[in-house]
Amino acid sequence: MPKNLRSTLTFLLGWPLSLIAIFFLARSFLSKTNSIAFDFNHINIPFILLGLGFFIGYYFLRSFIWYSLLVSHGNNLNLSESLFNWSFAQLRRYIPGNIWAVVGVSLHFSQKNVSKKDLSSSFIAETVLVMLTSSLIAFLGISLIISTFHLYSLDAFLRTFGISLLAIVTFLYMFSGYLTTFIKVPKIVSYALAPFSFSRLILLWGLMLLSFLCYGIGTYFIVSSLSYIDPHLFWVFVGYFVFCLLVGFASFITPTGLGVREGAMALGLTSVIAGPLASFISLFARLCLIIAELCFLGAAYFFHKTKTVVIKRLLTWIRTNPQSAVLILCYALFVLYFAFISVLRYENFYAGRFDLGNMEQTVWNTLHGNIFEFTNPNGTTIVSRLSFHADFILVLFAPLYFFWQDPRMLLVSQAVITGGGAFFVYLLAKDIIKNKNLALIFSLLYFLNPSLQRSVIYDFHAVTLATTFLLGSFYCMYKKKYGWFVLFSILAALTKEQIWAIIALFGVYIFIFQKKRIFGSLVFIFSSLTLYLLIWKIIPQAAGSQHFALSYYSNGE
Repeated sequence: MPKNLRSTLTFLLGWPLSLIAIFFLARSFLSKTNSIAFDFNHINIPFILLGLGFFIGYYFLRSFIWYSLLVSHGNNLNLSESLFNWSFAQLRRYIPGNIWAVVGVSLHFSQKNVSKKDLSSSFIAETVLVMLTSSLIAFLGISLIISTFHLYSLDAFLRTFGISLLAIVTFLYMFSGYLTTFIKVPKIVSYALAPFSFSRLILLWGLMLLSFLCYGIGTYFIVSSLSYIDPHLFWVFVGYFVFCLLVGFASFITPTGLGVREGAMALGLTSVIAGPLASFISLFARLCLIIAELCFLGAAYFFHKTKTVVIKRLLTWIRTNPQSAVLILCYALFVLYFAFISVLRYENFYAGRFDLGNMEQTVWNTLHGNIFEFTNPNGTTIVSRLSFHADFILVLFAPLYFFWQDPRMLLVSQAVITGGGAFFVYLLAKDIIKNKNLALIFSLLYFLNPSLQRSVIYDFHAVTLATTFLLGSFYCMYKKKYGWFVLFSILAALTKEQIWAIIALFGVYIFIFQKKRIFGSLVFIFSSLTLYLLIWKIIPQAAGSQHFALSYYSNGE
């Protein structure tokens, strides 16, 4: 088919389909504007900003993945220039037919001496990764997909066969480099196999998975800024929104899935939101996505054109340390998200005296001269916090209250400190398995640990901080940096009395495996003695009775 004819057909078919879809969405919204006018007075601006932040993260990761694909083929590219060229070329997606995004990227990067072979191979690899990762996340919303499109008869088939097929295809793709050395595959199939190592594929797969998570989470916050969605359905809707994005990708005739994606979104949202509002929200989410894309384009242009030495050094560091850059980005997202959620939980009166109230009062009293004291939970008198726990680290938070005397200071600090444990996981994994990509995966799994996430969200507990400090202590012990080991061990032990038992076990490790007999013995003896004194002597003396937690181990209880 001639190129001009193909362009004309995609224009004539693409835009009308999008305009028809948008027309019905807009009509559905405008027909009952009065019934939803009240909702506009309750727009959650922080949610919109958070959603835009996740959208920008989505575009950054997608552009960085493209850069990584080309670099993996041996192309020597400038990171800032590559990010800008990719983001600028993506504007061609708004010409009917997603093929124009491919054309735009090809034109820009072919001018940078990237061969057609590398471009085509990178496009294929990117497409496969998009399909694999977006489909995986979409399965989180399988229940909503089934109910929205009335696929009840295919429920068991989709849940079992679908996820099994996806797992098998992903496995075969990841190990395709090894399998093709033993199995001869047809030439047409070999084009779809990425010529990268397993570790490189794992990194690209993880980055692509993270990018779609950013998209799904960002969409959730944009939608929640206009209407309430049950937080218990968070992952269901994240998966469904990514499914809608996948539907938009499949609609290659319409400009970047415009209208098709929004229609699918509106259908799914009608399960929890009135139809007119669902139509408007789906269009509003697209508007926010476009704004985020333009913001990213502006930032990419700034970094591309800036001559600042600091920025250049930063970009050079990112290019030479991509795993560390991704880890820092994920840490920032972790802190931003969980600090925001825990503060939001507090502001909606879900936090309680146990234990945010007790902890906050102890810190506030310490700042005002009543060191380590709070109101007795079993009465109204002021007592020492030591009557219940030896979480002396609360005293160290008092200086922070010079800047902001508010319980939210503790919640934000908890997210910041706890998220930092991922850096020690990365350093440990990198030293032990000698692979930065796998080390990055382990650190990302730390962020995704449900128990860790729950502890960060649920009020404030000093012992939650021990997770990071113990990881730091173990890493320094492994590296035989005993000065730092002592510092992190003390910080960990100050979070709660029983942590001394773990430090004592570290002493055993040092004694047996690192052959530091004297130092290991001192760590074990000091930690064990401190544990004994705190639980059986000091705390009972402050409380006037035995440690309350010992009753949990009494006979008959």
